[in-house]
Amino acid sequence: MGRFAGIGILTLAALLFTFSSALAGFDIPSGVYRIGQLDEALDHAEMYGRPITFVYANKRTDCGLAAAAARDLFKQLGERTVLIYLESGEDWGEVPALVKKALKSEAAGRFIPRAVIVDQNLSEVIQIIPYAKQEERGRLLRQAKKKLGAY
Repeated sequence: MGRFAGIGILTLAALLFTFSSALAGFDIPSGVYRIGQLDEALDHAEMYGRPITFVYANKRTDCGLAAAAARDLFKQLGERTVLIYLESGEDWGEVPALVKKALKSEAAGRFIPRAVIVDQNLSEVIQIIPYAKQEERGRLLRQAKKKLGAY
């Protein structure tokens, strides 16, 4: 019985790995702007009095953890901010200097996805959210929502 249980566990592990890899990557939700639409996003933010979140990620990632983290950022911050997706490897020419500096800061961490929440005038960083595992990411997102309550 032990031998068959071991084979069953290995088979299950292989299936789970294959399944999680197939689920990696993510779709950009509707209503999320791209950096080429910065002016439209700024108009939207001004019209509705909302801060802006820049989410730096790779939608074609093969990492299920990174894809889940990006989906969390979109879901949790899309309710209270205007979202702009920055593709990994994309031309940074249009990215505001304040956002570039925040994304490259030590506080943003080394891994993606990461997010920078700024005020609607692009003059102040409200919060930087580095890549984090689910529990820590939840804490950071709750902290961000609390700060966003003032806007």
